[in-house]
Amino acid sequence: MDLINSTNADLYRAIHQVIGCIAFYKAEHRGMSGGTISSALGVIWEDPSAFSEQTVDNYAAQIVHEFIHSSLFLADMVHGTYIDRSLLPKAKVYSPVRKELRDFDKTFHASYVTTGVTIFQSRIGDFENAQRYTGTLRAAVDGLIAMQKGAGVLNASGEAMLQAMDDVLTLIRME
Repeated sequence: MDLINSTNADLYRAIHQVIGCIAFYKAEHRGMSGGTISSALGVIWEDPSAFSEQTVDNYAAQIVHEFIHSSLFLADMVHGTYIDRSLLPKAKVYSPVRKELRDFDKTFHASYVTTGVTIFQSRIGDFENAQRYTGTLRAAVDGLIAMQKGAGVLNASGEAMLQAMDDVLTLIRME
């Protein structure tokens, strides 16, 4: 948390406003290093033994990652994100992280979180990890934009978040 605070004090304050508990557990299934769920807003769980890199930078990026998911859940509760949730499984878009077609909302979350984490990693000087999703993130956001134009999945709030992702990736020239 000290690294997050020294990197971006506003982000640090936002995390403290939204997240009430960071719990450490041993994950039941291998490969799960942490998470959040929409029904338990304000809780982040982590399994440090599952992290491939046991560094302060990695722990901080994981907290930022899960905070962004929580923020998306909260924004959806307050403003909504999607016009009709029944469209989500029909609107498949290539995920920047899993590198496979996923439901629109899953790719939307993955893209939004990856954009935020990439910015954070850049700010702390972790350029190797910040560049990890360079090609797939741009392709995913372009896919979300194309699907939105065709199927109209997002409401005004969701469109604003999608536009923000596109603007950030354009500004940082993520090719």
